[in-house]
Amino acid sequence: KQWYQRRVRGLCKMRTFTVFLVLCLGWVCAVKDLTSAYKEFRNKFPRQGESGLKNELLRFRQFKRNAGLIDKINGMQNEWKAGFTLFSDMTDDEKRQYLG
Repeated sequence: KQWYQRRVRGLCKMRTFTVFLVLCLGWVCAVKDLTSAYKEFRNKFPRQGESGLKNELLRFRQFKRNAGLIDKINGMQNEWKAGFTLFSDMTDDEKRQYLG
């Protein structure tokens, strides 16, 4: 009976680890997809006069937020498809300044 209980606990730990591993791999794939989408975006909409790692990280963070919003919009309706635009890495303040 003790052998059986140890075996069951071991299998539960293995199952938990497997689920965790699959979730991590899915997250890594999503980040890689988002990173390549961001690189394509930056090639399509280059920013003039901006450089530096801190700026790049801030832009990427905003891009990720907008990517989540795009996914949410596209998941809620099928009439049209949201996508990345010139504004995809801008903060709300920057969008307001740009639009006047």
